[in-house]
Amino acid sequence: MEFKKGWKELTRKEKAAYLWEHAVIHPDTPRQKAWESFIILCVLYNAIIQPFKVGWQLENKDLFPEIRVLEVLVDIVFIFDVISQFFTAFRDMHGEMHTDKPSIFVNYIGGWFWIDLLAAFPFELVLANMKDISLVKCLRVLRAMKFFGKLEASKYANQARVLRLFFTFIMVCHWAGCAWRYIGFQEWNAEEQLCLDRGGYPDDYDYIV
Repeated sequence: MEFKKGWKELTRKEKAAYLWEHAVIHPDTPRQKAWESFIILCVLYNAIIQPFKVGWQLENKDLFPEIRVLEVLVDIVFIFDVISQFFTAFRDMHGEMHTDKPSIFVNYIGGWFWIDLLAAFPFELVLANMKDISLVKCLRVLRAMKFFGKLEASKYANQARVLRLFFTFIMVCHWAGCAWRYIGFQEWNAEEQLCLDRGGYPDDYDYIV
């Protein structure tokens, strides 16, 4: 939509129509690539912190105030990212760029939207009493897979494969360590409760996990 008159001369309806038509984010711009890189940093934060919170049975109230603020900011970033995806152009399997909003909407709804929505939804605020609910945020790691998929379709395909392999290895090791800590914590609680049920701790009880 083009107008021969100046921006100030446009009516409110014409301005809204112009902004709506041109409110499309190109995926290959430097600004969008910087945003994608920032999202990956947020993904790494969640992939490290959320399993750690579950493994050590930490709740938000147990964290430093700065970490609690950071948790909220990261949640806001992912919610904003979900919204921005409805305005981000995409390439189909043939490499053709689609910039019309109906195609963008259908492609996102039929693809990553539900996973992104589940990962971005603030479950810890809505379901505050549920234990280990923060594990849902680990779904955000799939956002990194989406990022690596784009890289592998570019000229940096070989580097992207190595980076994805390294990322997967580190995450599996970290999550396995947190899982073992969680299992040990549960066994400790079970033994402690058993001792209490029997009337107290024996003199030779081992207090070290």
